[in-house]
Amino acid sequence: MSDDEEEFEEQIRLEKLEASKNTELSEIIEDGRVKIDEDGTEFEWDAKKKAWFPKINEDFIAQYQMNYGNNPLNVEPKKGEQNSSDKGDDSSYAAWYSYYNGAAVVSDNTDNPGVRDPAYPKWYYKRLYGVDPDETDEKYKEWAANMVSQSDGAEDTPAVGDPAYPKWYYKQLYGVDPDETDEKYKEWAANMVSQSSGAENSSESQKEEEGKTKEPPTKKKKPEPTWFEQTEEHNTSVYVQGLPDDITEDEFKDMMSKCGIIAYDYDKKKLKLKLYTDKKTGQTKGDGLCTYIKRESVDLAMQLIDESTLRGSKMEVQLAEFKLKGEFDPKLRRKPKNNKAKRREKEKQAKLLDWRPDKLPDERHVSEKTVVLKNLFDPAEFDKNPAAIQEVRADMRQECSKYGEIKKITIYDRNAEGVITVTFKEFEEADLCISSLNHRWFGGRRVMASNWNGKEKYEVKETAEQEAERLRKWDEYLESGGDDDSKS
Repeated sequence: MSDDEEEFEEQIRLEKLEASKNTELSEIIEDGRVKIDEDGTEFEWDAKKKAWFPKINEDFIAQYQMNYGNNPLNVEPKKGEQNSSDKGDDSSYAAWYSYYNGAAVVSDNTDNPGVRDPAYPKWYYKRLYGVDPDETDEKYKEWAANMVSQSDGAEDTPAVGDPAYPKWYYKQLYGVDPDETDEKYKEWAANMVSQSSGAENSSESQKEEEGKTKEPPTKKKKPEPTWFEQTEEHNTSVYVQGLPDDITEDEFKDMMSKCGIIAYDYDKKKLKLKLYTDKKTGQTKGDGLCTYIKRESVDLAMQLIDESTLRGSKMEVQLAEFKLKGEFDPKLRRKPKNNKAKRREKEKQAKLLDWRPDKLPDERHVSEKTVVLKNLFDPAEFDKNPAAIQEVRADMRQECSKYGEIKKITIYDRNAEGVITVTFKEFEEADLCISSLNHRWFGGRRVMASNWNGKEKYEVKETAEQEAERLRKWDEYLESGGDDDSKS
C-alpha cells in the first residue's frame, strides 16, 4: 500500500471515530446519562462547556479530601488509603462544598438547594443543560427519583456551619471518630466553624452590595469655549501690507495664488481671501489677508512677494497674527462642523492637491452625457396652463427614448430660453440625440441641441412676488377643475 493510500485510510478511520464520538455525546445529552471511569469515578456532561466533569457527591468529596486534604492532627489514615498532602485550607473546602451541596437539607435557598431537597434534581438539571426539565417526561421522572433515593440513602450530612460538621468531616477524612478532648482538635474544629460562618457572612454582604441600586455615572461637563492662540506651525495665513490703492480682489488672488493653493471657505462659499477697506468710503486700505491650504505656501509667499514692488508700491508679507479684541463671546463663535462635513472638506482639499488632471486627453467628461435642448417652450404657457409641464415632459421622454436609455429629464419652466436637459446612460446615446434633434422643428419651434459643459446653470429663481402670483394662479387652476382654457 502506498503512502497516499495509507494516509487516506487513516483519514477515513479518524472521521469514523469522530462520528462515533459525536453520536455518543448526543445520546448522553439527550438521556442525561453519566459515564464511569476505570477507577470508579463518575463523570457528567456539561452541555454549556461541552466537556466531562466529575460528578460531585459525598463519595467524591470524601475521596478528594483523603487524597488532597490536610492532616492537622497528624492522625494516620485508614489502612489502604493515603493522604498525599498535609497542607490545605479548610475554609476553601467549606465554601466549595457549601456551593455544590448547599446545606444538605431542604432549605429556602432556591438558587442552590441541598442534595436531599426535592427541588434539587430540577435545579441540577437546569445547571447541567441550561434549560428547565420537562417534569412530565418519564425518563426525567425516573432520573430524578433515582437521584433523590441515592441522596436519601446517604449518611446525614450536617451543614458546613453546624458545630457537628467538624466531627463528621474528620470521620470522613480519616475513617475514625476524633478525640474531642484533644486540644488540637478543639482548636481545629473551632477554626473550621468560624471560617465557614465568615464565608457565609461575606457571601450575604456581597449579595446586599449587589442588590443596591447603582447610581448613574455623572456626565463630565464640557469645558467652556475660550479664545485660543493658533500655533505658528499650524498657521497658514499671511498678512500683506503696501498694496496699491487700486488693486482689485481678482488681481490680489492672481498674485497670491502663485505661491500655493488658496483655501476655500465652504460655509461662505468663497476663497479665504480678503482686502481690507475703509468702512466709510469703501476704498481699499492697502492691506489684505490670504489663507493657504499648506504651510509651505506661507514660506514661499514671504520669500517671493515680501519686499517686491507692484505699480511702484513696495509690499511686505508676514505671518498673520490673530488677537482677541475686547472680551470673548461664545455666542459669536462659528458653529462646529460635524464629522461628515469635515470629511467632505478634506476630500475636496485632497482633490485640489491631486496632481492628476480631471480627465485624460482621450477621456470624455461625464457632463457630455447630458443634452441641453433650448427653445422648446414659452414659460408664459405654463402660467396659463400648469398641466402643460407634464405634457411637455411626456412628449420629450417619448421622443428622446428613441435614442437610448434616459436617466433624468429636467424642465426649467422659468427659463426664458425654454430649456430642457436630458441625461442619457451612455455618451453615444447623447451624441445621437444631438444629431437628430438639433435644428429640428418641434411644436412650431426650432430646437437647439448641444452637450452640457458641466458649469452653466439654467435654473431661474423666482422672487417672492412671483411665487405668490404663481401659487394664486395654481389655486385658480385647481378651483376651475383643471380646465386648460381657464385664464387668470
